[in-house]
Amino acid sequence: MLPAFVTEKDGSMRELPTICVDSSEFVVSKLKDRGTHQAFGVVTNAQDFMHILRLYVERELTERNAGRATAQTSKARA
Repeated sequence: MLPAFVTEKDGSMRELPTICVDSSEFVVSKLKDRGTHQAFGVVTNAQDFMHILRLYVERELTERNAGRATAQTSKARA
């Protein structure tokens, strides 16, 4: 497994983590035994994982949008 990278807005690059989700511990253990350091293994049902991931992504987007709205209100007042 090759490492993946993402370019930030400032032009810098950072490693993009990979998440392996499987209901079998065997797959996750095999991933770690191969020395895959940039991947995280999660032993769970994929449907449950996707539900929780969606919840946290939506929460993060809401917080970011609230922060932008506050910053724009502050600039308008100045």
